[in-house]
Amino acid sequence: MNVLVYSGPEVIQTSLSATISTLRSLLLSNYTVQSITTQSLANHPWPATCSLVVFPACRGPFSSYPALKAVKSYLEQGGSFLALSSGVATSRTGLQAFNSDIGEDQHLRFIDRPAGFAFNPTFQSKSDIGIRPVSTVPDGTETTVYCEGGGDIEIAEEVKGLHILAKYVEGGIAGIIFTLSTGGRAAFWSPSLEYPLTTEPASLVIEKASPSLSAQEIKDAERSRLASLRDTLGRLGLEVPQQTTTFSHPIPQFLVGNPKKPSIINNVLELLKIRLSDDNKDSAVFEDSNDTFRFHSDDESAGLMDVARSSHLYDFEGIATANWRPKHVIAFSQGSLPSPDQTPHFDINRYFDALSTARDLEGCAVGELNGIGFGEALFYGELVTSTQTLLDKNPRFLSTLPSGIVSIASQQLSGRGRGNNIWLSPLGCLQFSIVLRSSLSIIPASKLVFIQYLFCLAVTEACRELGPWGEAVRIKWPNDLYASVGGEMKKIGGILVNTSFGSGKVDIVIGCGLNVLNPPPITSLAQLIPGREFELSLERTVATILAKFEKQWSIWQEAKGSFEPFMDLYFDRWLHS
Repeated sequence: MNVLVYSGPEVIQTSLSATISTLRSLLLSNYTVQSITTQSLANHPWPATCSLVVFPACRGPFSSYPALKAVKSYLEQGGSFLALSSGVATSRTGLQAFNSDIGEDQHLRFIDRPAGFAFNPTFQSKSDIGIRPVSTVPDGTETTVYCEGGGDIEIAEEVKGLHILAKYVEGGIAGIIFTLSTGGRAAFWSPSLEYPLTTEPASLVIEKASPSLSAQEIKDAERSRLASLRDTLGRLGLEVPQQTTTFSHPIPQFLVGNPKKPSIINNVLELLKIRLSDDNKDSAVFEDSNDTFRFHSDDESAGLMDVARSSHLYDFEGIATANWRPKHVIAFSQGSLPSPDQTPHFDINRYFDALSTARDLEGCAVGELNGIGFGEALFYGELVTSTQTLLDKNPRFLSTLPSGIVSIASQQLSGRGRGNNIWLSPLGCLQFSIVLRSSLSIIPASKLVFIQYLFCLAVTEACRELGPWGEAVRIKWPNDLYASVGGEMKKIGGILVNTSFGSGKVDIVIGCGLNVLNPPPITSLAQLIPGREFELSLERTVATILAKFEKQWSIWQEAKGSFEPFMDLYFDRWLHS
């Protein structure tokens, strides 16, 4: 499900960036957090997959009547709404004036007709910037909040379904939530809770505060800010993960190879014309249209990872993709691998062991000592933008990489599905992409459509190899993976295929997202195993999929792209059968 943050022309951009960064840090395990434009609000069917609409700090009046009407309808039909740096005013009078939804003044109004009241959000009604003490309700805990011109919260009289979240110590309401008769919920915070207190602009104001705040007081206030947001999100009906994401920016990837083939990575670097031993650092850079890749030797690994992990989560300017360059890659050559503490969410040595076993079981060709079987050369990143984007949006990089190389991530910031869909990528989800290359004389362009079916089949067969519970995994045409959980079919994965052509060949990038170890509310393979009778790991799962697919790919190539050898098995695994 999506959390949509409004990004229209009225929105203050620093507030937008901070809102997205903060909400991603709190919700990334269970929800995608993405911006939505005025046009998309007005014209797209977003309510079907939306858990919450968020308005950062805005300047009114608004530019689009249809967009505001869509938000109004969403809330009044049971949706959830959050406004930050915002005030709100309620009224029991003049409801007839609201019967035409939104007035010509282009102000957003919500109406609870059964309860007989309306409330009107107000944005940027003041110009004062500073910090103010607040106390939470009902426990009375006092803390400090940053305010950047948010409106006042004015409640004319007692309103049914109203709950006060916090009050300013000097008087006035700081946060409030309404529950409408229809089930819709709307929360308003007058303080600017989207901004971390430890970074600009809030930190600049805090430095000049009188009386000054100690480092511990700032730390406590930051903790209270996040606690207030978690509480508010929970009251709005969201399932807030207990553990927040550690980073909001990509961290360095590792380039590693099967330790039994120690020359693999040197061969990859040679193809890319990367020289790590030169004094000229430009020789370790590969620049492409979407990304710049800066390669490092393995002796730089510990220092680079320490710096990356010490970068503070709430450097919200890092949310802009322009600041995610270059992408750092640490190359481990001669069969060496990073230490387990550098890859806490994915055991690379265990992966290569599982891959060797799976390839042996499938009878995959061993090839030459330095030949690359599927997955024997690997990019691994704890947090990347998107395994698919890193490959298919960088055509020169893609065309230079060897066929069979794989990119795996523990988490993605911008995971991709079909069309404009975003694939949620929390810990426990397996997300990876594989590069393949084929001559069009062997596989005609008209046959490439079968790749997505073939890879779906590799996943279903891998799940059955992992345990009898895998029988529950089925293929939903054209490229989705479903599983029967509690008698209901639920999506657990999907396949994305991109192709590019040149010189009689086709470069193929196959992306796969599969929920493996995720706890509810995300449906995953782990929930198919009764009493956890079988061991399940990300490493063995991806290794088994790659080995199954490598065998199928070989058969498919021999058949010149015909799907006939797989037709009976495919229909047997088909959800629609």
